[in-house]
Amino acid sequence: MNDPKRVLIVDDDEGVAFTIESYLEMEFDDAVECATFTTPSCGKASLEWLKTNRPDWAVLDLILNGVNGFKIVNSILEKYKGVPILIISGCAKGSDEIVEATKLAMNRDFNIKFATKMHLADTISKECGVIRDA
Repeated sequence: MNDPKRVLIVDDDEGVAFTIESYLEMEFDDAVECATFTTPSCGKASLEWLKTNRPDWAVLDLILNGVNGFKIVNSILEKYKGVPILIISGCAKGSDEIVEATKLAMNRDFNIKFATKMHLADTISKECGVIRDA
């Protein structure tokens, strides 16, 4: 068996973060290992984690207490080129301009929070090369 893919999950909404983590662990079984940050200082804690850990994939909220989510995105893109990033954020609900600007600026996928679990799993399978459990 291959080493599990490391998925960084950062969202200050604990319910959202653990829903994503639980779903990924259920969907991909031992093929993923999640590093999940949910506290009010989750942005800062994730930046510290990134100093010594390379994620294979990241699922990030944009609006966090203390640290702007784009700072985490920039840290990943500067230090670990090629890491796929999926942005999830409630701030973009109904704002096609924000969604399109984020896609163009980062050349990355962008989901409104509570997008389908299937889309999340499909995107990780495609971008990270993780085979889903049957």
